[in-house]
Amino acid sequence: MTINQKLIKEIDKSNMKLSIESFPNQINEMIKNYDSYSLKNEYSKIQNVIILGMGGSAIGAEICNTIIKNDNTIPILINRNYNIPGWLSKNTLVIASSYSGNTEETIMGYEKACKKTKNIIVISTGGILSDIAKKNNHDIIKIPKDYQPRAAIGYSMMAIFFSLIKTKLISYKFIDVLKLTISSLKKYSSKLSNCNNDNEALIWAKILVNKIPVIYGSSDTTEIVALRFKGQLQENSKMIAFHNILPEMNHNEIEGWYNNENFIVLWLEDKDDLIQNKNRIIHSKKILENLDIINKCIEVSGNNFVERFLKFIILTDWISFYLAILNKVDPSPVRKIQKLKKLLIKNETS
Repeated sequence: MTINQKLIKEIDKSNMKLSIESFPNQINEMIKNYDSYSLKNEYSKIQNVIILGMGGSAIGAEICNTIIKNDNTIPILINRNYNIPGWLSKNTLVIASSYSGNTEETIMGYEKACKKTKNIIVISTGGILSDIAKKNNHDIIKIPKDYQPRAAIGYSMMAIFFSLIKTKLISYKFIDVLKLTISSLKKYSSKLSNCNNDNEALIWAKILVNKIPVIYGSSDTTEIVALRFKGQLQENSKMIAFHNILPEMNHNEIEGWYNNENFIVLWLEDKDDLIQNKNRIIHSKKILENLDIINKCIEVSGNNFVERFLKFIILTDWISFYLAILNKVDPSPVRKIQKLKKLLIKNETS
């Protein structure tokens, strides 16, 4: 199938293409408006942080956490759950992130957290969560709406950065680092938005057609890219995909591999990977190739880890988009997710 702008417009009815291309602009927009995001409450003696979130909202937090983890001295947990840890205390900062404001897991976690701490910040476009937060006099960072949650990660991730900076848990220097990447990210995303023969996202999408991708990232570098990539293939491309991380994969999953022509293994590599993980990729790849399993390595270039990391997010988002077009499905609707939500509401009210 030849992909061109006409075909994209026919299939991409809700313009996911524009949303994916906007990721660097979302970061830039938030940075420009940094001073307009202020906190009215005081936050002191914070000992740890819990970020409540699901799906796209959680990924924004994961991206932020990956960027700051080597400099951060306070434990941060990203909590994808109805429940909260028993160790949450009055000295815990809770950031409840729900793009719609109606995510039931996040709302329930927020309500439980309210019984243990006053240090709560809500990130949302509105919804039930924002209404409750207003009544409780909690700080709310309102982000732009009218996106799919998974396509608003620039907003979600920057709101996490702002929450941590304005509570003095991390330095503003991370904003300066992000500022330096924006121009490069814009050029990269713009390049991948064109349907040229040398478009690497389109090339990868064609490789993955009719395959079941199994994506492996390395701890501390590409593990969140692998998680994000899997989710984007599932939601945008409407295809099953799996992921795991090194070195954990070498202690269990590698033993379960067998020859299946439908699988394709994708190793996500970065120059900052530990040498031990680099060696694990080399030898794991050989073992799987001896089973006649297709293995491919993906890597991006950039001046520093932050630039490469965010470029990786952009590349894999575009791959998922072009796969949707090749699969002849509109990437935006998530009908099974919506159906499930309706069934859950019906079950609760019956």
